[in-house]
Amino acid sequence: MNDLRVLIVDDSETDVFVVLKDLNRSFDRVDSARVWTADALRQELASQAWDLVISELQLVSLSCTDALEIVRRFDPHLPFIVVSWTLSEEGAVDLVRAGVNDCVKKQRLQRLTIAVTRELREAAAARETDRLSRELELSERRFRATFERAPIGIANASPSGQLLRVNERFAEILGYSASDLIGRQIQEFSHPDDRQRG
Repeated sequence: MNDLRVLIVDDSETDVFVVLKDLNRSFDRVDSARVWTADALRQELASQAWDLVISELQLVSLSCTDALEIVRRFDPHLPFIVVSWTLSEEGAVDLVRAGVNDCVKKQRLQRLTIAVTRELREAAAARETDRLSRELELSERRFRATFERAPIGIANASPSGQLLRVNERFAEILGYSASDLIGRQIQEFSHPDDRQRG
């Protein structure tokens, strides 16, 4: 497959070893760090980019839901997978409702690589959607600024000729306010020769 950077929230070194052993079978290289307190989790999240977080459900000094909240505040798209010995079906449903991406029992670690691969793909798609949304918003702001500040009169009209949007210069040329022009037919302001051609 490829490389994986995984932050593991677990206070059992033995359990972390088991999880990493499974991941090492599926990925070319696995870089990892283990934390089990809120402060250490925040510090690791800030110190480098992680591909995902794997958390044990039962921790002595940090609840799984608190760990999830810390991760979501840091990066809402960072996959968060619970891997635990003590996971019930009802508990897994509740965790997913709370925002966990997936849950895997440590007794069934063969599901882990499938879950990780799927969540990495979905996180990448969500980040791309966010990026495109930001680009579109920026483009719209630039267009709006260009439209509104243009030294020439500009108007947007529907196919039927209804004015949908005009800049201040267009309104000024016609001797109206911009709000007075919206909804009117552009033909009202066209030269008679132009109207006959239309």
